[in-house]
Order: sequence, then structure tokens, then C-alpha cells
Amino acid sequence: MRRFGRVTMACACAAFVLGAFLITMPVRADAPERVEPARVFGLVGSNASARAFSPVDDLIVIGGSHGAVLDSSTGEVVTRFIGHTASDASFSEDGKRLLTYSEGGREARLWDTETWETVLSSGSARVYSAALSRDGRYMLTGEIGSARLIDANTGDTLHTYVYEYEYYGTFRVSGVALCPEGRIALTAGRDLRLWDTETGEMIQQHEPRSSRELAVAVSPDGERYITGRQRGLARVWDMETRELVQSFSEHPSHRTVHTVAFSPDGRHALSRARGHPAYIWDIETGEIIHDLGRRTVVFSPDGSRLLVGSGAGAPRLLDAATAEEITRFVGPTGGSQQDGPMAVSPDGATVASRSSNSQVWMWDIASGERLRTLEWDIGERLRDMVFSSCGERLLLGWSSQTWLVDAETGELLRVYSDDTVDSRYGPVEFSSDDQRLLTAQGSQVHLWDAESGEQVRVFEDAGSDDSVTSVAFSPDDDYVLTGSTDGAARLWHAETGSLIRTLEGHEGLIRSVAFSHDGRRIVTGASAMTASGDDTARLWDTETGEHLHTLEGHESFASTGTSTRTVESVAFSPDDQFVLTGSQDRTAILWDPDTGEALRMLEGHNRWVMSMAFTPSGDKILTRGHDGLVFLWEVDEELRRVYGDVTGDGEVNARDIQVVINAILGLEVDPLHRPDVKRNDTVDARDLQAVINVVLGIEQ
Repeated sequence: MRRFGRVTMACACAAFVLGAFLITMPVRADAPERVEPARVFGLVGSNASARAFSPVDDLIVIGGSHGAVLDSSTGEVVTRFIGHTASDASFSEDGKRLLTYSEGGREARLWDTETWETVLSSGSARVYSAALSRDGRYMLTGEIGSARLIDANTGDTLHTYVYEYEYYGTFRVSGVALCPEGRIALTAGRDLRLWDTETGEMIQQHEPRSSRELAVAVSPDGERYITGRQRGLARVWDMETRELVQSFSEHPSHRTVHTVAFSPDGRHALSRARGHPAYIWDIETGEIIHDLGRRTVVFSPDGSRLLVGSGAGAPRLLDAATAEEITRFVGPTGGSQQDGPMAVSPDGATVASRSSNSQVWMWDIASGERLRTLEWDIGERLRDMVFSSCGERLLLGWSSQTWLVDAETGELLRVYSDDTVDSRYGPVEFSSDDQRLLTAQGSQVHLWDAESGEQVRVFEDAGSDDSVTSVAFSPDDDYVLTGSTDGAARLWHAETGSLIRTLEGHEGLIRSVAFSHDGRRIVTGASAMTASGDDTARLWDTETGEHLHTLEGHESFASTGTSTRTVESVAFSPDDQFVLTGSQDRTAILWDPDTGEALRMLEGHNRWVMSMAFTPSGDKILTRGHDGLVFLWEVDEELRRVYGDVTGDGEVNARDIQVVINAILGLEVDPLHRPDVKRNDTVDARDLQAVINVVLGIEQ
């Protein structure tokens, strides 16, 4: 009697909850909703560059794949410019405004430094240089063929300074500057020009039809300006007479000087040519004071220190007199190679990401704090990484071998290597019980005994003479799935090593493969072999090999002149309610695997999304970008609670009923393994009773 009452209560509750779901089901749009990350792990992205000191010397601006503002004394992140590169930056004299712009002709933004909200944006205008007046009243932006003087309070364009060159065609104004009192604007394009900010008229034009001037800066007292140009020249001029004061020609003549600046006291100048070291030199004598290598450099407000951005490494503070290091800030998560792996611990508490070729950082997911660094003296590139099911060990796939290490200490426990195969190692994977593991080497996949280190089996020709790019165990460890550069995914019997079937249909190489957690479906992600390739993910039926859906929706990002929509990574959510794909278009998309519909687009990375994972609870997603950062995303409650509990036509299916009842009774969500009750079956009374019986353990 008690058992019958419990079943009745479950049915009643399920009917009530499902009725509410039907009423509150959201309207589905064709385009997925775009969401931003909830947290970022790491300091700054790849190519960390020095950009600006605040006037009171307490903040520094770092550019790179993602810009950030740091506390200059502690190195802590004050704010981030997610999706904004901060190619250059300048503060107003009172420090209340900060102007930044993104490289590659994207937008300029003016920020309130108290709230870090955007005060003003250049919008759709393609900005290649920008400057802020000392009093913060004016913005000057360099664009295609012209520059604009903008009222920083209203956003109104006060003057447009147009370059008219019929014989030169379109070009960029790559350098702009404003005099301290704001009376004169300087623009560097095909030549250097000085403009009256009151009238908008041109005051001076430097050497028309001559070598291009590409950079310009004004001295703190406004009495001089410096230009950078083609042929490796940096030149200092008198503002009043326009006469040449000093010419610096130590840069190679085949290089362009693209960065120039004055020291705060106006005695020294900074110049840097593309692909060549940055020099600090004496303006009176022309002698070099410091050779700072191929780095971005910024003077501190008092001139005593230099902020140096070392590209892939950590930003540093140097003594301006001696060039000796004072402080080294924590570097980006990515190191010199940004396409490193990422792994989430089984308990969902820790995320591990590659920092440099031989280094892994551990982060606390709840707090965002870096817990520890694991470092090895191997000097090889780390290609893949996965936690064991207990979370105590890490499996690392290096270029030439695979390691099993202690996840707490980094101690090397065992090495797996087949010296008979002359090919680099690729992806790695643990079985669900950690007893076996997979490693890929060339066109072969090796099955190992994890404890003894003995090789159990080799899956030959897993790539048909091509490289294996991805491997996966089925949830019950009975099957092995491989993807390769020949565009095919292969399903193998783990025990016998026999090939069961080949999944063909992609027109490009397969980048990633994954099983659903109930083992019934497979997802594969591919890239284009040619510009006309597919750039898609595909869903397959594991048992029959039937192609179920093609997931198309990643957008082309034309940064290289070719398609960059390649799907780099794929994953199922723990409850198989969602499929996640990460792409070279800088986004990840959350899909409904039943309909193939795109639900959410995760935007924030500035480079490719290389790897991703759900936390075990399924309510969070972590993505690792080629920009060197790891982002945390939250799967919104409305999406998890409503979407998937009702099909598109309003019919309830058996799998959804089970999810609801399990949630009511506080039970784990286990997949149904019944041939007569399938996920896509419309639920009638018998199906509902069958589901309830399975959940409550009642024999029919």
C-alpha cells in the first residue's frame, strides 16, 4: 500500500510539474541566444603586451588576446576587457577615463575607471589608432583614409580630417596624437599631418609622396613630437618651428618603425620596429641607452620604471636606469603555444590547463584561484591531458610518449611508449574504471594496461595511413571510437580489436569524437580540407551507424581569407541533454541532440575554442581557447529546467518523464535501457507506468 501511494504521488507531481513546463516553455528562435562567460581562469591571454600606466602609478594596462587592468603593486586583476584586445591604451590626466582600441581595425572604447563600464564606443567604425586628450574631453581615432576628432562626453564627431590621395587609394591612419592642451591633432598615414582642432584645417603636411609616416607621439610638455616611419627611421621634431631635432636610424632600413614614445622628462625616446628590438635612446645625442628586445615597452609616470610585455611570457617591471627586473607578473595560461589541452576533475572542483610546453596550472573552479603548478623538465609539447576517474592522477600525452602522473605533486608514476612506431603521440583517454588507457600514435591506437604499463592491443590503421586525431572509450568500456585526418570515425571492439563500422560523411578531417553517456549516440566534429569543406559536427546512432543530425551554425571569421569555422572539440552533457561544440570561429555552441537545434552561443574567446568540458553536475561549462585562457560558463537554470523536458511539438517523451520523476524523488538521473521505452516515444499510460516502475524498482 505504501508503494502504491508513492507511485501515485510521483505521477501526480509529474503531471503538475510537466503541466507547468508546457505553460512556461520558452519561444525558440532560429538564432541561438548569445551568452558571456561567468569567470576567467588566468591573468591575460596570449601575446601579453605592455600598454599604459595610470597617472598615479597604481594601475597598469596589459594588452593581448584579452586586455586586462592590473594592480601594479600586487599584480591582481582589477578588470578584464573580455573580447577586447587593447592594442593600445591611454589615461586622462585625472585617471578617471581610459581609452583603448582593438587591433585589426576594430572598435575603440572609452571606460569609466571607477565602474569599468564603457562610456563611449566607436561602434562600427574600423579604428586603427586612437588617442585621448589630457583633460579627457576629446578622442582622436585613426580610420581608413581619415581621422576623427570626437567629443568624449557626447560622442559627437567634431571634425573629420580627410587624406585625399587619388594615386594612393585606400590606406589606414595608423598613428594619432593630441597636444597636451588639445590645440593640435597629429595624424600619421601616407604622411604626417598637423591639424587645428578648433577649425579642422590642416596646419602642416610632412613630405608628401615621401616614405610613409606610421606612428606619432607628443612630448609631455608639448614642445616636440616624434614620428616613426618606413626604412627604419624615428625622428624628433620641434612643435613650433617643425624643424628636425634628431634622427635615429639604428633600426634596419627594411623595417617600419611602428611604435614611438617620449619618456616623462622628455629627454629620452622609445622606438620599436616590426620584428626588431625596442630601443630607448637619448634625444640629444642619439645614443642607445637600452636594447629591450622584441617587446612592448611603456614608461611609468615618474620615468623610474618600464613596463615590458614579453609576448607569450609574463609582463615585467624593469628599473628604467638599469633595465634590471623589479617584478614579474604571473603569465598567461597558455605560454608560447596557445593550443594546449584542458581537463576537469571528476568532482568538478578543479580545472587543469597547460601553461607552457612542460607546465600545467591547477585552478579552483569555485573561487577562480590558482592552486598549484605542475612542471616537468621534458621540453616537449603537451598535446592532451585527462584526469583519472578518482581525480588523483593525470594522463599526459606528450609529443613522443604518454605519462601517468600524480595530480597533486606532478610525480611521474609510469611511462607508456611504443618505440617501434616512428610517429608523434596524439590524444589519450582513460577507461571508466582507470584499468586501461588509450594512446594514439600516427595511424595506430594503443590499448594499455594502466597498472602494469603493458601494451594489450594495437588498433591498426585506425587512420587509414593518416593520423588519429581523437579517441574515446564507450561508457561501458566495450568499444573504442577513433577519429582521423581521413575524415572518418571508426568504432572498434575493445576486447577483440575488430573494426565494427566506419562512420563516413564528413568532407574534412575529424578533430574530435565523443560518446553520449548512455552510449547510444556519437558526436564527431570536423574541419575543412578545402575552403568548401563541411566545418560541421554530426550526430550518429551508435548501434546502426545511422547519421541523425548535422550541426551547422558556427560562423565564418575571415581573418585568414579562408574558412575558419572548423569544429575543434565536441562533448555531451552528463545527462545527454545537450551537445557542445567549440570552433575556430571563437565560439562554442550548445545544441539539442534530439532536434539538432542550436540553443546558446558562448562568446568571449579571442581565438579558437580548442577544448571544453562540462562539470559533473552539468550546470557549468569550461572552455579553453587558443588565446591562453580558460572560461567558465553557467548553463542557465531555465534552459536546463525547461528545455528538453518538452519536445518541440509539445509531446512528452519517456526519457523526459524519467528526468522529472527522478528530480522529484531526489534520485540520480540514469538513462533508460529498455527496448520498448525509447527517448523519442510519445508517452502513453503504459509508457508512463513503465518509467515509474523502472525508477522505483517495481517489477512488472
